[in-house]
Amino acid sequence: MSEEFSMRRGLAWYVGQQGGDNSLTEEPGGPYLCEPPPEVVARCRYGAHLARLPWRDREYTLLFFVDPATQRFFAQPHPESAAVSQVDWGVPDARASRSFAEARKFARRAYGKQGEDENPSMAPWWEDFTSWRKPSVPPPPVDLPGNPARAYEGSGWRGWGDWLLTPPPKKKKRKSTARKSRRARTA
Repeated sequence: MSEEFSMRRGLAWYVGQQGGDNSLTEEPGGPYLCEPPPEVVARCRYGAHLARLPWRDREYTLLFFVDPATQRFFAQPHPESAAVSQVDWGVPDARASRSFAEARKFARRAYGKQGEDENPSMAPWWEDFTSWRKPSVPPPPVDLPGNPARAYEGSGWRGWGDWLLTPPPKKKKRKSTARKSRRARTA
């Protein structure tokens, strides 16, 4: 690469984790916007890979970065690209909260992947997750609220268990075979 590029402070797409064979692992179900902390930005200095990708009837140049400490994979629009504002990224207001249903679905998936192994208390786990205190977990999306109880009060909030735990599948009611055989005999 003739030019050196470095990750900039601000928003970045979190894409997943880079595996040993350069494959993408732990994909989050689609890229999402996050705000990597300064230490991640510093570690990602230099070593960007450029790619031109079509999106929304235009082509954008993106810079891809891998955090050498965690192998987390990020992307940002190239500074000279037309996609320099959040609106160009397809996010009119990156910090506006997601709908309750979408946010709860993401929270349940994240807690299921990281939380159940350690069996943590739910509210402290959520606080750690949304503040990205543990480098072992992926970065949180910028549109997830740090305090979902306040953000979704009156629009679906029913407590931490409902927010983070996926309910068990509903059991199907089985019809009694005795009833079936009685009906067959009387018919």
